[in-house]
This record gives sequence, structure tokens and C-alpha cells, in this order.
Amino acid sequence: MKGVAGLVWAAAAAAALAGCERAPESYPPPFQRGAAQGGRAPQYRHFVAMNDPDASSYFVADIGAGLENGAWRWTGARPELRFVLEKVEDLKFTMDFSIAGVTFEQTGPVTISFYVNNRLLETVRYPTFGEKRFEKAVDPSWLEPGEDTIAAARINPPWISPKDGTKLGIILVQAGFIE
Repeated sequence: MKGVAGLVWAAAAAAALAGCERAPESYPPPFQRGAAQGGRAPQYRHFVAMNDPDASSYFVADIGAGLENGAWRWTGARPELRFVLEKVEDLKFTMDFSIAGVTFEQTGPVTISFYVNNRLLETVRYPTFGEKRFEKAVDPSWLEPGEDTIAAARINPPWISPKDGTKLGIILVQAGFIE
């Protein structure tokens, strides 16, 4: 019996080993992006207010995520926004913003350079704090219908926090392209 029991055990072991093969390597699942509100991709417009529910989808860089006082957001020194324009003729870029008195006390006059698609639109020196509006016509050759249009501002000097080095630029209310 010893030989039969050993033979049965050997057959069982061989059957078990025959079912073993190297498992395929595991891979993590692909990065998942949540659907935009309403299950749709954002529809970029020519203009966005900071209190718009989809405003953050326009942010490319250096704009605060938190809505302040229900209407505006802090920027850093180099805020950028993305727009997709249906038409490109007869458009002006405009930005409504404020220079905060509390930061102005330390920075003094602020110079802001405004860019559209990496082209300098204009540089303006603001010798006072308070509410401001920038508006200037954009050369249509700088723009492409249906493509991303990047509008940017470079604030100099930004206010720099002595505690953590955070840079604050302006208080952004709204920006975009108007006729």
C-alpha cells in the first residue's frame, strides 16, 4: 500500500503543480479623472468671472482655488487663464482686478505686463491701490478660433510673505475677451 499511497500523493502533487503557472504582472489601473459637473467637459467661453461655478477650469497657473468674499480670488505673481474663442476678429482682452492696499503698503507701485499667447499686449504701471480695469485690442493674428488661448499677467513686484515666501499678486474679479 505504501507504493500506491505514494503514487497517489505524487499524482496529486503533479496535478496541483500543473495548474500553477506564473501569474501575469500586475499593473495599476489607469489614472481616472472625475467627470466635470453634469458629466460634461467644460465649455470654455470668451469671458469668466471668478465666482462662476466653472471658473477653476479656466485656470492654468497661479490663481487661488478659494473664492474670497464670494466674488474674487487671489493670484500669485504669474496668473494664467485658458479660453477657447469662436471668433478672433475685433476682440479686446480685459481684466477687472484690484491691487490690495495691505500689499501695496509694502510693494509700492505695481507694474503688470499682460500677455496673450505669450505675446506682450501691454505693460502698465499702477501707482495706486484699488479697483482697476485693463482693456486693450488684440491682434487677431495672435489668436486661433477653436484653439486654446492663454491670457497671462506678470505682476512686479508681487507681495512676498515674510513667514513662508508665498507670493501674492492681485485680486482677480473677472477676465476674458470682449468685442
